[in-house]
Amino acid sequence: MSEARTRLWAMLDRVESHTAARYAAVAPELVTAHKRAALDAIHGTASGGGLAGSPLESAVDALLDAAVGDGSRGDALLLQGVVLEHLGVTLYRCVGESGHLPADEARVAALAGEASGEVAAKALAEACSWYADPSDRFAAFTGRTDQLFVHLDALGEALDAEFAGPFGIGFADVMGEFVADLLPACTDGLGFERRKVIAHLTSALMA
Repeated sequence: MSEARTRLWAMLDRVESHTAARYAAVAPELVTAHKRAALDAIHGTASGGGLAGSPLESAVDALLDAAVGDGSRGDALLLQGVVLEHLGVTLYRCVGESGHLPADEARVAALAGEASGEVAAKALAEACSWYADPSDRFAAFTGRTDQLFVHLDALGEALDAEFAGPFGIGFADVMGEFVADLLPACTDGLGFERRKVIAHLTSALMA
């Protein structure tokens, strides 16, 4: 396996394992059978590769720390279940369809992307139940995602350094697709006003 692919799967394994542990603690319904199968496939593909010494190591750890938020169920639903799972859908699609993965790894990316989509849909429904008042839901989303987006932007530089060349994918392209995926989730899934979501995402991502 190439160094870039080793780092890619090591990164995904770390993110997915951390997220699954958070779900297990406060939102166990998000650890679906499909998600467990994807986790097993990613862990097997990672084959012991690590991030030590890579620019990704500190950037990924900072993002995961931000994704924990205050450790609550609400933060797990919004930060990880909604935001990071939608990012996963986008990233798995971009990498899997890049033409730079062998067929078996592309299948793992497709499986993981489908699992992230399923979990994201469940997280949207659970977030609406947890924050029954739409105004409270929007306040929680905007108040809790700012730092996550700051660290996500910081991760972009490391991702470009590691993967832009080997996979022909720039972080700006991934982010464009991610926002396009996240926006309808916020409007249709969480019931937010489109203009308010756009204003928040623009402000957060340009901070």
